[in-house]
Amino acid sequence: MAENDDKLKDLKSRLGLVSGSGSKPAVETKATPAESEDKNTETTQVAASAASSSSPAPMAAPTREMSSDEMDAYDAEARVDVSVVAAGKKGPMIAIGVVIAIAAFGIGQFIGGNTADRAFIDSMNADKDSLRSSLTRQNSDTGDTQLERIKKHIAATTTLAEKLQALPEGESEAAEKLLLAYLSTCEQYSESIDFSGVLGRGFTAFKVVPEMMSLAIATVRYEERVKELARQGDLLKAMKTTRTERYDDPNFGRRKLFVQVGSAKISQPTGESIEVPMAWGEWIKGDISGFQEVPLEGATRRDPQTEWRTNAKLMDGKVPQLIPTAQVADVNMRMFLEPLDNGAYREVLASVMADVLTMEEYGKTLPLDRLMEFLNQ
Repeated sequence: MAENDDKLKDLKSRLGLVSGSGSKPAVETKATPAESEDKNTETTQVAASAASSSSPAPMAAPTREMSSDEMDAYDAEARVDVSVVAAGKKGPMIAIGVVIAIAAFGIGQFIGGNTADRAFIDSMNADKDSLRSSLTRQNSDTGDTQLERIKKHIAATTTLAEKLQALPEGESEAAEKLLLAYLSTCEQYSESIDFSGVLGRGFTAFKVVPEMMSLAIATVRYEERVKELARQGDLLKAMKTTRTERYDDPNFGRRKLFVQVGSAKISQPTGESIEVPMAWGEWIKGDISGFQEVPLEGATRRDPQTEWRTNAKLMDGKVPQLIPTAQVADVNMRMFLEPLDNGAYREVLASVMADVLTMEEYGKTLPLDRLMEFLNQ
């Protein structure tokens, strides 16, 4: 019977029909063997009926106490589950946060980069406008611009080069006429581009700086070549004027020579030497002047008593001296000087022609149009 009572209590405890260890135990009553048996039978039937029911009524949770070992195991399992759940939630949250941060950084960089690019483009366009206005500004005296003036001279040089190359050989007078007319324009030419004013304000259009510097250097060199041609033109004019004056003067090329008579020893083929009369001379600087008649010392009655002398400065002398006019020879050097003079003039003329052809090729390299195309973009 005691064994059956224990089983009944355990069953009621599992079914939640009795309170836990903390509740007050029920007061036991004595029963007859028949009542106990009937009671056990009834209880068994009730339990079987409850177990076989398809929709049992809600029952309270069992109140059986856990041992300390069971509690520790449960806590350990609960901690593991919580960490796993926490890790499972933390991983996606971190990934989402990183994606949001990257997106925000990219948007900020895009907006900031566009703003900086726009500011740079605006600054570059402002500098291009300033450079364009400086190149296209009209001169108050002539009404043309720097670029137009340079282009005009380049075109004149090209035209002259074509005409010179078309001349037949030996037409020196026609070439001289063309060159002298062109060189007169070179004397008045003075044009080179200077960008110091634009660079001084903080030039930022770095893409145009190489073209700008190339154009500035090229125009300076072009101007130097034009000025050199102008100097050669002055030389040709001076030579031409001098030639006209020389050849119109009947005394041109006549030089004075002071001749002295003496003797010199001449070697013979036989090895002997003989002394023969000979004269040698020395060139006189400038012209003679101051003629005067002076008495001769030691002259006999049959010889002249006086002679004419003149002031002359010899080539190796430092001061003028009186020399006999009978010993001054007038030498005509024109036949030697004129060919030399004409040859020198032709040499200078040919040199100028070569310089014009070289400068015509150099003018084609000036990046005038290329720079303006960039500025107009």
